[in-house]
Amino acid sequence: MKTLKRFLPTILGLLVIASVATYSVMAQWGTQGAYYSMGSGGWQLNCPPSSCSITGTVANFPGLSAKSQLTANSAGSSTAGLINTGISFPIAANEVGTLNCTIYFTNGNGGGLTLAVNGPGTPTEVTISAEIESAATTGNLYVSQGTSWATAVGAATSSVTGAQYAQFSGGIENGTTAGTLAVQFSDVNTTGTTTVLRDSWCSFP
Repeated sequence: MKTLKRFLPTILGLLVIASVATYSVMAQWGTQGAYYSMGSGGWQLNCPPSSCSITGTVANFPGLSAKSQLTANSAGSSTAGLINTGISFPIAANEVGTLNCTIYFTNGNGGGLTLAVNGPGTPTEVTISAEIESAATTGNLYVSQGTSWATAVGAATSSVTGAQYAQFSGGIENGTTAGTLAVQFSDVNTTGTTTVLRDSWCSFP
C-alpha cells in the first residue's frame, strides 16, 4: 500500500499527460460533436466525443484517388462535336490532380477517336495526352497544354471497326470554381461513328 501511495503521483501525472495528448490530437480535427463538409462531394467528418469517422462517399475527397467505370456503352458520336462519355468526377476550387483513363472504343470505317476534359469556370492549367492503339494505328501520341477546357487530342482515322483502346491522361489545375470534371469524346469526322465501350474507366485525382 505504501508502495502504491509512493508512485501514485507519478501515475496520475502520466494519466494527465496522456489525456492532454489525446485532446491535442482531437483538437486538430475541430470541435468534438460537429460535422464538417469536405471537398465538393458532400461527405462529412463526424467527431463525437470519443473518435472521428467519415460518413458519405470518400471518393469525393480531394487528394484520394477515385475510379469511375462505365457499365454500358456511351452513345456514339458521328460529328466532331464533343460529348460526355458518362465518366465524371467532382472537382474542388483550386484542386490540383492527375487524370488517368483507359478508354475502349469502336469507330466506323474512316472514323477516329478524339478525347478531352471539361470542367467548371476557367482552369489554371490543363495538360492532356492520348496514346491511341489499334490494328491500324499503333502508339499514336497526342498532347495538348493550355488554360482552357475542351481542347481535344487524338483524331487518328482508322479502318478498323472492332474494339480499340486509348490511354488518356492529364494534369489538371482547376481555377476558383468548383464543379464537375467530365471526360469527353468525339469522332474526328462525319464518315464514322465512334462509341466509347463499357468497362472504360478513369481515376481522379
